[in-house]
Amino acid sequence: MLSVQFFKHEEMAASFKIKPPKLFWEYGIVLDWQSNHPIASELIKELEGKFIPEIRDLVWPKKGAPLIESVVRLVKKEFKNNHPTVSLQLNPQASSMSHPLLMSVSDFVALPPQKPAYSLEAFVYRIMVLLMMRYTVDHCQELEQTSPLIEKYKSEGAAVTNRLFPFALVQYAYEKNGRLEELKERIQEAVTPAVKRAWEIISTEGSKFIKEIKDHEAFIENYLTTAEFK
Repeated sequence: MLSVQFFKHEEMAASFKIKPPKLFWEYGIVLDWQSNHPIASELIKELEGKFIPEIRDLVWPKKGAPLIESVVRLVKKEFKNNHPTVSLQLNPQASSMSHPLLMSVSDFVALPPQKPAYSLEAFVYRIMVLLMMRYTVDHCQELEQTSPLIEKYKSEGAAVTNRLFPFALVQYAYEKNGRLEELKERIQEAVTPAVKRAWEIISTEGSKFIKEIKDHEAFIENYLTTAEFK
């Protein structure tokens, strides 16, 4: 006999727990081969022997993971690749990017007595931004095509609008974790005009972007539930 059971949304969520991503950290040696100046072997040892273990075992679990978990709980979706590898490169000419997940750490790793240009909190912020860019590519592309807010700011150019949903999620995560003052410090460190402008918009409209995400996800959820019975 066929048995059909219906579950409340909360019961379904409990049965199929949405998991935050598990990050893998590695030294991106190939990109450093392209550096205009050879990377000092001592600096590589500092990265592999001290910086990566500290990020992997202490900093990210304490400072980064809670931010990601807040976003995943909000949107109720995992990353499509829930086990991404973060390749860290020392080449100062190399760019950071979300696809593939590459992070330039020349400003974060230094040999004593020199000190890094930026803090570990700044490193967590930058990784968070890259991850949110991946996350919105995974789940917000359709929304970005129809978003009234994106339409409102389209004259700003893609360099700004492409950052709006990711930055809104970053702001949401920091606020949810009681770390808005920390985020303000990171925003003050921004130097790129597009980044500055995107944060100006999100500082006043961030909650509206979050509402668009929540409304869009609710629409998809209701549509799928209805479609199952057609």
